[in-house]
Amino acid sequence: EGWEVPERKEGELKIPDPRPHLNVVFIGHVDAGKSTTCGNILFLCGCVDERQIEKYMKEAKEKNRESWFLAYIMDTSEEE
Repeated sequence: EGWEVPERKEGELKIPDPRPHLNVVFIGHVDAGKSTTCGNILFLCGCVDERQIEKYMKEAKEKNRESWFLAYIMDTSEEE
């Protein structure tokens, strides 16, 4: 089921997104994998560019934290 965004003329109000919204909170101890889990979700949903992933993989490898590359996705936002 695809969602189409109708054309909008200047001055018209934005049509609200009809999809249901969901707020998710990850709680856990330090280094429990919260950022890695969130990063993986964003990656699997296609929200992260492949070039960014390659950059994070390289950065994680340089810091001897190869398995943490998905957590680096979350390091770019203030919410983290």
